[in-house]
Amino acid sequence: MLRSRFIEGVNGLTIDHVRTEYTDGPVSTNGGYGIYPVQCSNVLIQNSVAKGASDTGIYVGQSSNVIVRNNDVEYNVAGIESENTNGDDIYMNTATHNSGGILVFNLPNLQVENAGGTRVFMNMIVDNNTENFAPTGNIVGMVPTGSGFVGLASHNLEVFDNTFDNEKSMNLGIASYTIIGAPNDANYDVYPDTIYIHDNQFSGTSTMPSGPLGALIDLALGEINPVPASVPDMIWDGVVDPTKALSTDANQLMPQYNICIGNNGSATWGDLHWPNNQDPIASLDATNFQCTHPALPPVVIPGA
Repeated sequence: MLRSRFIEGVNGLTIDHVRTEYTDGPVSTNGGYGIYPVQCSNVLIQNSVAKGASDTGIYVGQSSNVIVRNNDVEYNVAGIESENTNGDDIYMNTATHNSGGILVFNLPNLQVENAGGTRVFMNMIVDNNTENFAPTGNIVGMVPTGSGFVGLASHNLEVFDNTFDNEKSMNLGIASYTIIGAPNDANYDVYPDTIYIHDNQFSGTSTMPSGPLGALIDLALGEINPVPASVPDMIWDGVVDPTKALSTDANQLMPQYNICIGNNGSATWGDLHWPNNQDPIASLDATNFQCTHPALPPVVIPGA
């Protein structure tokens, strides 16, 4: 049984039937990662298990053409994270008892920036309510305990056919980097755009947002309901790239860049209009987000 596996700069990498586990339980003194390829291409990670990482169980960073499928991730801070990666299919995984189930992040000051083309589909994302145990200063320490999916500064993202259940902070959240701070990176795009969320199943009620970002959720929702009964199943911080906003409405993205939601059953939506210190305040109206984007192409790895 491996405790961590770091791989860098490989073209044509397969990780199959590997188990990584930190056996002391979810504590901050555990190593940061389980399975950890960086700056790789044509990556297949499948049929594997990752438990107990104080950052991410299965992490793929600054890579391209990636498939992550049929894995079990439990009791990590983040179950699966795709970070600054171009072309990543994450599907048929089970993410449970992590602090956050699946993350798709773009971060500043890395060799690959502003990546996109990730599909997250047919995953079981349930009960990710383990208290966030990331060491101080770790970016995933910002993820609220009880987060099913979080997209941070994500581009060309499609999330579909997933099952979300019983996440105490939020089932699904989309955010800009501005909620964290101002990056010292002129080339970095802080705003999410061109996101299509559809045909997912949401259940359970999120009522206990935690941590600094959870406090922002409570603040925004509290302005429209002093005691929020629940967090909407899908939430967006509402921070709009001014270069991609409608000329008639600075709070709404142009159609080609919009965050589109559709056919998610009775799932609810919230636009938080962060920082929520001026009109319009947070809104639960999904009308402007009932749209579609073309389906992203599947990732193809020869022989996979």
